[in-house]
Amino acid sequence: MRKRRWISLVLVLAATAALVSGACGCATPALSLQSRDPASAAWSGSREWTWSFERPGAALPDGKIALRVRVRASVLTEKTGPSIQAQEKAMFPDVASRDFGIGMLFPTAAAKPPSSGTVSIQLLDLARIGAASSKAGQDLRFLAKLRMGDAETELAGDDVFLPAGRFAGYSARGHGRWTDNELYLMTFYVQNDRDLSQFDVFLEYSTGKPVPPPEP
Repeated sequence: MRKRRWISLVLVLAATAALVSGACGCATPALSLQSRDPASAAWSGSREWTWSFERPGAALPDGKIALRVRVRASVLTEKTGPSIQAQEKAMFPDVASRDFGIGMLFPTAAAKPPSSGTVSIQLLDLARIGAASSKAGQDLRFLAKLRMGDAETELAGDDVFLPAGRFAGYSARGHGRWTDNELYLMTFYVQNDRDLSQFDVFLEYSTGKPVPPPEP
């Protein structure tokens, strides 16, 4: 019990550090955290975040904005324990075991696409709010919504179901800039008896042209 409380305290401090560093690291941020639930030592039944963002390359046609999630899991042992850190960017695709999300297309320049939008994320634990799960043993949900102008899309299907376990912590970015066509939002963790799953959430912008891989 003491170990769990200590881990929770570390996570709260890490999340706070990520928010402060994000707020001071960019003079002209493309991302702004509009609202978030206050941090607490114990995870509540639901936590929500909402960001506003500026779309890059607004003058370019054939643009696409996507909300992406990259996932990887690490096996837990008594010696290693959970390794949870504040993030500054999403993991590279080659280390992710899964990649999913939602997106919006702007196929032509006939109608001027909106230059900004909002992202809303909700992490929901059905067991803590007394709701029944449609999948036995899987009480955790990841709800996401992307909105630009009058258009809105949200995560659906099996992507909203998270692995069995509990939310172990998170770090959320307060402000940020587009880097290599990506705008990092947050990282959260799901822990069970066997492993720790890391979920990196970010925005991705593309113009139909391949993005060169990062320098090694």
